[in-house]
Amino acid sequence: MVSRSGAFALMAVLSALGCGDGTGALAPESPLALRVVAGGGQSALAGFPLADPVVIRIETTDGVPVANQRVAVATDAPFAVVSGTAAASAADGTFPIAWRTGAAVGVQRITVSLPGSPTTEPLVIEATAASRPVRSIAGGSPAYCAVGLDGSLGCFAPFEHADSPPTLVAAPTTERFRAVAIYPTAGERSPGCATSELGRVWCFAVDAQARVSDLHELPGSYPALQSLHTGGNDPSDAPPFCALTAAGEAWCWGTNKTGTLGDGTLNDRSAPVPVQTPLRFTSLAVGSSHACGIAVGGNVWCWGRNDYGQIGRRPVGGVVPSPVPLDPDLRFARIAVVRQDVSCGIGTGGGLRCWGKKDRLGLGDLAASVEGDAIPFPTPPLDLLGTLALAAVDSAAVTIEAEGHGAWWGALEAPTELLFTDRARSFDYRLPFESFVIPVSRGALCGTSGTSAQVICVRVGTLLGYGFADRVPALRAFGVPS
Repeated sequence: MVSRSGAFALMAVLSALGCGDGTGALAPESPLALRVVAGGGQSALAGFPLADPVVIRIETTDGVPVANQRVAVATDAPFAVVSGTAAASAADGTFPIAWRTGAAVGVQRITVSLPGSPTTEPLVIEATAASRPVRSIAGGSPAYCAVGLDGSLGCFAPFEHADSPPTLVAAPTTERFRAVAIYPTAGERSPGCATSELGRVWCFAVDAQARVSDLHELPGSYPALQSLHTGGNDPSDAPPFCALTAAGEAWCWGTNKTGTLGDGTLNDRSAPVPVQTPLRFTSLAVGSSHACGIAVGGNVWCWGRNDYGQIGRRPVGGVVPSPVPLDPDLRFARIAVVRQDVSCGIGTGGGLRCWGKKDRLGLGDLAASVEGDAIPFPTPPLDLLGTLALAAVDSAAVTIEAEGHGAWWGALEAPTELLFTDRARSFDYRLPFESFVIPVSRGALCGTSGTSAQVICVRVGTLLGYGFADRVPALRAFGVPS
């Protein structure tokens, strides 16, 4: 017979082993162990869920399963989403964790811990977030297109569902390419062009199913072209495109009704023609009705429509079909044509200046105090002296600083509606980009992450706090599919 004191001692031992009520639950201070029993070592396209849940087992140090234990799951990967607090371990001690990878390309980690058992060592679980290394990416409406490191050209439909990774559709060609540009339109097909590794220009159309058609090489005796630029949001069958040679010579083709090609005429061109200037450029920004370029040395020259001084020339109005200089005392590191009537640039020493229509410069109420259209004007009235990056997304300007702070203004396409502000609105989110930024349309922008040029794209609306998850399952980030 067991004495009363011995019975209490036995009950205490049974309770410590989790046998008292048949559930396997332990006292909070008891040491436990966490172990992965399924779903470890998975990979997924960055921003999309793992195919299978990660299953952990909660057990005693002797291997006895423990039920009714809740866990805490944490991750520091940007945009990652994991479950881990709403349920308790099953009778066999298992606990499934759903994991949607974040925007950090490469190995991502989650940490699983038992808040009620401070002596239990946290469990670190790894998964690989994949993204295709690319040379160039563009588009967004109706599709994205990318050139891989091997020179292949493929396109994929815009992301619409958080659980459905897009599929890359290879272009019907064996030609190898260097860069791609898509002119965003609201129609079912958008015109695009790509420069081949030999420097020739190939143009095509891409539809909402990411299928490339009418791929053809442009005729002419133009030199080998490398970088490629287009932009705007006006429907056009033959929008403007421009490219640079290795030496910085600018050549353009397409529609030219507003002098966007810079060849001194208003004639449309079916093949590349030289911009009428001896200047050599380091980069170009091309819109639907005007264009600008940063010349060697940092000065900016613009050409095209000048309704509001968007090419930096007073008096405003009319069309200037050849390059004219901006303020010669200003030097720029990056420029963007934000919309038909606004251009912006980042100074070589930081800071942001815009020129064009004053009520579209992000000035808000300050625009009323500016006489005429600003050419150029320090903007926006936020602390953006450390601005490192600038992109035109849809008809909005987006800026990023070194510490992850940013601002935007203009018209931004969202999944279900149009966002607009005439003043700079700040946001604070550290993006995983190591080189910024590749602007695309439909409210998204992209950047490379890692030395292998793997690309991550994010919806700008998400950075601003507009997830639209209640109406459209909006991805927080997505990689380029392989």
